[in-house]
Amino acid sequence: MPANGVQRTARPTSSRASPPHLPEGEGLGASRPDSIIVGRIGPIPSMVVLRDLEGLDELLCSTGVSLFTGLGVSATVGFGIGALSTSGSRVFVDCEPGTLNMDPVRAMQAVGPRTRAIFLPHTLGSPWHLTDLRDFCREKGLFLLEDGCDALGATYRERKVGTYGHVGTLSFYPAHHITMGEGGCVLTDSSGLKKLVESFRDWGRDCWCDPGKDNTCGKRFNWQLGELPCGYDHKYIYSHIGYNLKLTDMQAAVGVAQLQKLPSFIRARQRNFQTLFEGLRDLEEFFILPEATPESEPSWFGFPLAVRPGQGPSRDDVVRFLEARKIGTRLMFAGNLLHQPAYAGIQHRRVGSLTNSDFVMNHAFWIGVYPGLSEAMLQHMIDTLHQSVGR
Repeated sequence: MPANGVQRTARPTSSRASPPHLPEGEGLGASRPDSIIVGRIGPIPSMVVLRDLEGLDELLCSTGVSLFTGLGVSATVGFGIGALSTSGSRVFVDCEPGTLNMDPVRAMQAVGPRTRAIFLPHTLGSPWHLTDLRDFCREKGLFLLEDGCDALGATYRERKVGTYGHVGTLSFYPAHHITMGEGGCVLTDSSGLKKLVESFRDWGRDCWCDPGKDNTCGKRFNWQLGELPCGYDHKYIYSHIGYNLKLTDMQAAVGVAQLQKLPSFIRARQRNFQTLFEGLRDLEEFFILPEATPESEPSWFGFPLAVRPGQGPSRDDVVRFLEARKIGTRLMFAGNLLHQPAYAGIQHRRVGSLTNSDFVMNHAFWIGVYPGLSEAMLQHMIDTLHQSVGR
């Protein structure tokens, strides 16, 4: 340390450092990760990993449906793409028509020498082929970012989603599995990524003291960062352009109570999904029913349906029919992102055709499996869908 007692240091910002190791076997904690960071928004890691990594060249994501892949976009994917607004390119990959997740074969084929990260949403609560992709990312030295905002409690090969990648996200928006009114959390086993996530949550500041604490590092007035004066108070040094996304104690209390109910919520969603699936099985002439990834146990957020073209009414006709009878519907979120006005002209590369993404954008929708749905409500949904196609 210099004679004046000031610690002069610079933060590493190179994107060429390797991603944290993705361990074999259990990896990022089969039951829980080392770090759970809670804030008012779930997709922080997409910004953290992408924006803090200077010179990120390519981000691989799906163009297609929903909060998941290429077909649409979850908040995480949206933030991630926005984080690349000034540098880097997006690589868009088509989705699978049944699971609505990114096509795993195309995803691996899409990785090139400039690719640095893969965004992986689990569509409407159905897990992706996680072990294959985790192993692939480990081999190629890629960051793996899981968007589990739709899939809290889902498992793949008996391990929870959100624990396979370098970071995973969960959402506590009111419509999701549990809620705190808003917000979400980030899961990681990397101490370095944990600090980055917390920095972005807490205004982008460099200080890592807990609320109400001072001088955790023991060098509060002994830093020299950037072009600030030597000894500038570390509590007011900002390494990133961050946000104020902390939770209130009231939100945390609601979240704790919701966690106690989560197992029953998941069981109810799975039960409601199965009731709808069995009740609509005889309509496969008109609709493509959802598929779960083999070896997975989804934690369903919704029940997706795709209308088969030329077999009856259009998707828009079915949606209007349901809405007129008090059954809420949603399209697959943003559809094919490359058709959205916000993403017109973005720097990107597409791998193969995006035929499935366009199909889902034009022909698919989903209905809810909310835990509070009664048997009568579910039967009304089944009966109305039959009526919509004249059955």
